[in-house]
Amino acid sequence: MKCAYCNHENPEGETFCSKCGMKLEGAAPAAPPPAAPVQQPPAPAPAPPAQPKGVRCENCGVLNPEGASVCKSCNKPLVQPTAPPPAAPVAASPSVCPSCGFDKNPSTAKFCMSCGKQLTPTPAPPAAAPPAAAPPPAPPVSYPVAKLVLPDMKEIPISGPEEKIGREDLLRVASPEDTKFVSREHLKITYENGRYYIVDEGSTNGTKLNGVEIKGQGKRELNTNDEIVLADTVTVRFQM
Repeated sequence: MKCAYCNHENPEGETFCSKCGMKLEGAAPAAPPPAAPVQQPPAPAPAPPAQPKGVRCENCGVLNPEGASVCKSCNKPLVQPTAPPPAAPVAASPSVCPSCGFDKNPSTAKFCMSCGKQLTPTPAPPAAAPPAAAPPPAPPVSYPVAKLVLPDMKEIPISGPEEKIGREDLLRVASPEDTKFVSREHLKITYENGRYYIVDEGSTNGTKLNGVEIKGQGKRELNTNDEIVLADTVTVRFQM
């Protein structure tokens, strides 16, 4: 095929001149590019399956015909989905089905009234522990009545678990002449485990219990009518 521009002979079937590059007259037109594929719209998502019609038994999960009042499987009374749930003794939120999200199930239902799946029971919150009772108050400590009695029947009362006796105490019931040898804190009387005891408090002139010197001898148990002599001048008797 001869080029119309440079008269160069080109082989048959060429589209452009191999010498000058011009398009050859009478060359077959180039094939058009293939058409782009037509974009098809995405297929619509399948519709969810229709829920079966009827009344689902909340006890056994069997689907019963619409309008039925008793389950055909377990003969339990049916609760209609549109009817309000019966009042429960304890208020509880309705059971929401974890499978289909149906939230109209009664709080006592075991199976979903919409899809029939078993419901997960909601655990009840633990009951609050009752407050601990306060311990009873300790009973007051009582001590048996005791006293020191002088020969003239004057008395020095003993009260509480511990009583110290000295010159000032005896001056209320005895003369200064009789008490001048008694120390300021001469002796002590204590109550321990249901018993009274006497102990000399390091007096100058000592203490005798039933004629026996107890100075420096520790405590001695007291009994009713025991004789106590302070500094060899003041005599008293212990009485309960």
